[in-house]
Amino acid sequence: MSRALAAAALAALSVILIVFLSRGLWPVAPMTLSFIGACVGILGSTDEATTLAWRRVAIGMIVANTIILIIGCGLLFARVAAG
Repeated sequence: MSRALAAAALAALSVILIVFLSRGLWPVAPMTLSFIGACVGILGSTDEATTLAWRRVAIGMIVANTIILIIGCGLLFARVAAG
């Protein structure tokens, strides 16, 4: 249960950081947090003591953190291309 909540918290923090950092700074911090969130989500979804509902939440957070990571990578590549 706590790993799924941690993955959700990392996803939310990554979204907040992407919004703030998209205005001029490098989006490395949200990328790092979303990667860690996806890893924690994987741990939460494979834990045997986790209920089915929390496994579904953890799987949803894996998907959400992966999408956030892709957005962060896109922002990073856009910054590099802009020079």
